[in-house]
Amino acid sequence: MTNSKIRKIEKVDIAFFIIIVIGIILRVLCLDKFPAGLNCDEASVSYNAFSILNTLRDRYDNFLPVYMPAFGGGQSVILTYLTIPFVKILGLNIIATRLPMAIISSISL
Repeated sequence: MTNSKIRKIEKVDIAFFIIIVIGIILRVLCLDKFPAGLNCDEASVSYNAFSILNTLRDRYDNFLPVYMPAFGGGQSVILTYLTIPFVKILGLNIIATRLPMAIISSISL
């Protein structure tokens, strides 16, 4: 490869890296403020994570469930189990609820 092609590839790589960093910052910045409050799905996930953390049972008294019933449908059991360590470390709050999904969505960039 010539030097001009190498320089062009490096510029593209740097631009790509900057876009990824901006995306991660936008996902994590003000995580507890935007959107304001929790929606019902976030509250359900965080309460189930809290309940499983303390009792090994979800809010419907199912022992280590593989399916999370909620509001007539189902929810992601993976998200609930990924939220457990954050609830353990950070406590039951908005940041502990939203941080696992922010990390997953940042990886998907």
